[in-house]
Formats: sequence, structure tokens, C-alpha cells
Amino acid sequence: MDLRRLSKRNRLFVSFVIFILVCIVAYMVLRTQTPYSDHAFSVQGRAVRLVLGSQGDHETLLRAAQLELERVFNRFSFFSPESETTRLNRISETNRKTDAETYAFLTKLEDLSEKTLWHYDFTIGIHYRPYALFELPTLETYRYPTDLNLEDGSVHSDHPFLFFFGKAVKGYALDCVYESIRKTDPKATGYCEIDGDIRFFGPKAGGADWIAGGWNNQELYLSSGALFHHPTLTPPEGTAAYEDHLLLSPDKGEPIKPIEYAAVIAPTALEAACFVVAAQTLDSEILFQTLSRIGAAAYLITDGKAHYSTRWTLYTYVR
Repeated sequence: MDLRRLSKRNRLFVSFVIFILVCIVAYMVLRTQTPYSDHAFSVQGRAVRLVLGSQGDHETLLRAAQLELERVFNRFSFFSPESETTRLNRISETNRKTDAETYAFLTKLEDLSEKTLWHYDFTIGIHYRPYALFELPTLETYRYPTDLNLEDGSVHSDHPFLFFFGKAVKGYALDCVYESIRKTDPKATGYCEIDGDIRFFGPKAGGADWIAGGWNNQELYLSSGALFHHPTLTPPEGTAAYEDHLLLSPDKGEPIKPIEYAAVIAPTALEAACFVVAAQTLDSEILFQTLSRIGAAAYLITDGKAHYSTRWTLYTYVR
């Protein structure tokens, strides 16, 4: 269209129509942009960061996430007298009935324990024990079960033992937050971080990946799944400890020096949490092979040297 050949009146009309169309396009573009919000809070002493991208009410999503975190940590706390974990541990029988959610949680943990050759151990068993916080009632009564199975909503074992879930509770809590937010808004994106461990809800608006962190001049990108990574801790007395576990040698049952650093990427936060604990004592090649079969990856530093599985490079980009 040649505006020069139109009358002044027509030129004004065409210009007005074009202006209206531009405004409509601009409005549609702005409307389709996903608003983001960044929230920081704490749950039972744990620092939490929640980044939300949603067209819905962010306060509703935030409240749902907070309630879910409180619920999970209260349910599976080892030290709370009101938790389901404490209730199970008070039962001295070898057949312990539990509710549907706990049974499903235990079923997942049993599967992950078997995949890690019980180097993630959800019982107080041969690899990990809480340190400096309590004494076992009697070592002869409470010990690693040689026969453990889950059936009909119950836990069966050849003798009593204590449950201790460790990092798995945090992983499960992050996955529950993910499910809660996606149930409220299926199109929501963002991530939830607890003390450095992250569960992603989906890619950024427009499909871009999130940058999760960096090692050795590499940046880690994830559009979904979870990342768990923690340096080890050393109490004042010098006993090697990893978060709330005492690391024990599978061979001698004595405290060992854990690896210097471990990071695990997995489809779910529960998987990542269990494997990053298992990485402390499980042979690295077995760990890498097992993770590859489930689409996961690991990065380890031992004696100052880095080791990583082949799939790790799928999530990293050299700067």
C-alpha cells in the first residue's frame, strides 16, 4: 500500500489501524510472557529458595509449596516424637503396618537401595548411622535386617531395626513440591532449592534451560530433574561425617574418609539424593553404570581428581 497516493483522511485512518494492530500485537506478546517471582524462606531450619514462573497466583503456589515441605519433613523426621518414622521405630515387632504414602515411599527406597547395592541404606545398617545424637537401645536387638521385604502395606523383617532416611527425606520433599505446584498450575515453571539441592519444574519461558551451577569452568544446564551436591562435613573431633550420617567402611564397619565432593543429576530429587549418599562408598564405575541406566549422571572429586560419568557432559557446556 502506497500511503502517498491516499488522501490525508485515508492516511490517518490507515495509520490508526496500523497503530491499533501494533498495540494488539504488543499486548499479546506481553500477555504471553511468564511473570517470575523469587521467594526465600526456611522450613525447620533449612534454607529454601522457590523460583516460580506462572500466569496464576504466585502466592497460592508459594503457600502450597510451604505446606508440602512442612508436611513431609514432619512426617518423616527421625527425631520428632510425632513423626511416622518415630512411630515405626517404636514398634518392636517384625511386622509393622504403615499407611499408603509411607508404604509407597518405602517401596521407592527399597528399589533405590537395591540399585545402589545398599550403599544407600534407609535402615540403620552396615553403612550409615546418625552420629553423636542417640544410642541404639541394644545393638543385639536393633541391627541390619538380613531379610527385609514390603508386602500388603507392611514392613516384614527377620528382626526389628530402625528406619533412618537421611537425605532421602529432602529429595522426597522436593519431588512433592514439584507435584503440588504442577497440580495447581500444570504450566508452571521454575525450581525449588533447599540448602543447595535443586528440583526443577520445567524450562524457562521460551524453552531455555536453567543454569544450575558450575564446576571446572563448566556450567550446568537443566530443564527438568534434580541436582544434589554437597561437600562433606568434618565435626570438631575429626570424625568424617556426611550431613547427618557417619560414614562407615562396608568391609570393616569403621569410619572412613569420604570423597571430597559428589554431585548427582537424576530425573527425580529422591533418586539424586539416594545416589549422592551412595556415591560416598560405592565403587565409582558401578555408580556411573547404574546412573546411566536410569538417565542420570554423577561428578566426583577424590584425592583432588575429578571423575564423571559419560552422561554428565550432556548437561554441561564449556564456557
